[in-house]
Amino acid sequence: MRIRMKYVRSWTDRKTGRVYARLRRPGFPEISLPGLIGSPEFMISYYAALRGETPTLAIAEMTARSGPGTISNAVTLYLDSNAFLSRAPSEATRKRQASTLQKFCGLVGDKPLALLDRKYIDRLLANMPTTGVARTCLITIRPFCEWAVTQQMLAADPTAGIKIKLPKTEGHDTWTDEQIAKFEAHWTLGTRERLALALLVHTGQRRSDVLYMGRQHFRDGILTVKQKKTGVEVSMPVHPELTAAIAACPAEHLTFLTTARGAPVGEREFNKWFRRAVLAAGLPASCVPHGLRKACARRLAELGCSVPQIAAITGHLSLREIARYTAAYDRKQAAGQAMAKLVAARRFTP
Repeated sequence: MRIRMKYVRSWTDRKTGRVYARLRRPGFPEISLPGLIGSPEFMISYYAALRGETPTLAIAEMTARSGPGTISNAVTLYLDSNAFLSRAPSEATRKRQASTLQKFCGLVGDKPLALLDRKYIDRLLANMPTTGVARTCLITIRPFCEWAVTQQMLAADPTAGIKIKLPKTEGHDTWTDEQIAKFEAHWTLGTRERLALALLVHTGQRRSDVLYMGRQHFRDGILTVKQKKTGVEVSMPVHPELTAAIAACPAEHLTFLTTARGAPVGEREFNKWFRRAVLAAGLPASCVPHGLRKACARRLAELGCSVPQIAAITGHLSLREIARYTAAYDRKQAAGQAMAKLVAARRFTP
């Protein structure tokens, strides 16, 4: 399994098989990072280097703080356990959860795990900036606490019974056809912005999947991609408008969307770049990449495609999610059909 981290360059010594990693940030000296990429030792060094600290000193400090029985020691064992590695569905999720747990250790890592109680968890969640962040923190810490109970490190799970309900929302706005047309009128064929929109709206895939798409995923008019979030493999015919957008752009790299230097684009960097493109086209900031995935599902629903047919394109595992995406358009279509029947049954004569 290969783990990619920002500013990290790694290589393997062909003779020894040892993996080396260095942190290379523009304007800063290179720093060697010890340990296997993704290991607790590496993660401690990585974040210390980003803060401008010496990695070896950070490891020594953390080691001193994280003796047997401490929260940091338990988290280190948990991150190396099969319980953690098998639970997270994807590499991206594992990285995110490991980062959350390391931040948790930064707060209370030197405290005895046995003293971790419900009161502290409640205070921790209450101090989170948003309900969404609090929920993400809870669903990351809870499996760790459950594992600690099975290892007899904790007498009881301090997160048991805690529930965080997210406020009801329709999620990201679905792009309208008028908004898509306005974007296309501003960003013509041959621009990266137009290619990005075409990849999103004509495949119905998530941003994370679109960012690693390249010509190697297209063969004989068929796009085949394994989704990063779920591992679902999606295979679909390529839309002619997407074919035109791809043909209008250079074919120099393994991914369609790259930085100015030809490197793959990170998700956060892509969000900022795409937001600027949206604003330049005169569209509201609510027009985000995920709204184009929903627009693809909406278009399919308007054409009368069934929920399973739509899921075959978008790769959704939950058909309920597809039904939520397309509910308004299903009702609109059903209303039109119902009114047509009513008119036919009771013919109006002036």
